[in-house]
Amino acid sequence: MKNLNKRTKTFIVMSVIGISIIFALVIIIILNNQKWKMEGNIVKKGNQKYELGDYYEYDETIDNRLEDVTDVKWKVFGVDDEGNLLIMSASVVENLTLGSKKDLKEAQQDIITGSKQMDDIAKKYSKGKYALYARSVNSEDINKLTGYDKENNKSMTFYWGTEDNPITKNENGEIVPTKINHNKSFYWLDNNEWKQNIKDGSETNENLKEINSFKSNLVSYDNQNYDNLSFYIKENSKLYNMLYLDDNKDRAIYWTSTNYINVTENYVSYGYNAVKYDSLNYDNLVYSSGNSNEITRGIRVIVAVK
Repeated sequence: MKNLNKRTKTFIVMSVIGISIIFALVIIIILNNQKWKMEGNIVKKGNQKYELGDYYEYDETIDNRLEDVTDVKWKVFGVDDEGNLLIMSASVVENLTLGSKKDLKEAQQDIITGSKQMDDIAKKYSKGKYALYARSVNSEDINKLTGYDKENNKSMTFYWGTEDNPITKNENGEIVPTKINHNKSFYWLDNNEWKQNIKDGSETNENLKEINSFKSNLVSYDNQNYDNLSFYIKENSKLYNMLYLDDNKDRAIYWTSTNYINVTENYVSYGYNAVKYDSLNYDNLVYSSGNSNEITRGIRVIVAVK
């Protein structure tokens, strides 16, 4: 180097620095573009590794600059289809009331808009560092972690006959009157539009009038699998505590953004799944009879981060 002139030395030094900077930037880009991967109950990216249910540092308030969010703790929930890390609020961030006992139309509208109401609350938590989006937890999220994969395909057709209430038919084709008073009126949801069928008085059991056919899609189950006396998720595990307990160890109760239709021999009902301690449970908000409920549950939030 002593035989090189000053300009040449400067050029070499600057070239080395430039190459080093480019190399460092390439490494940063590679690291930033790495995807999270899930293996069993472990999620990892590079030298970062978490078990499902581990605490994860996420500042949803952005150093307390956001006043419309609740400061809660967060736990590792999984990985989305794009390879982003999913974290879940370890407690309820806000309560949401759906339905109405006095106003049927309000309850019916909540069946249509309830998922959006939940996600609108959740979206406020998508502003933290590296966050990509936020949404409310849904039933599919729970099922993926528990491994529950059974479906409910129960179908039934309702008719008007001689009785004031709707009737159904059993496996032998015999007429079975429903036991819930429908007051000669039957409500159901069709492509986000509520419809009403009113008995006109001309129907008889010999001249039935079909109301409609319905197929149930409600999935509900306890964490304990009574068929083989096992548990879908091991009790007191990190995963169990995340899903079924609030961070203060109280039993968790929160909505999922999954709505359903439930078909029984006596009515058709509509509502939303809810986690109630160690079960994926549900709350009926609207019945085919025109009865309705008002239910308040908490909101748990899922945030995706890079």
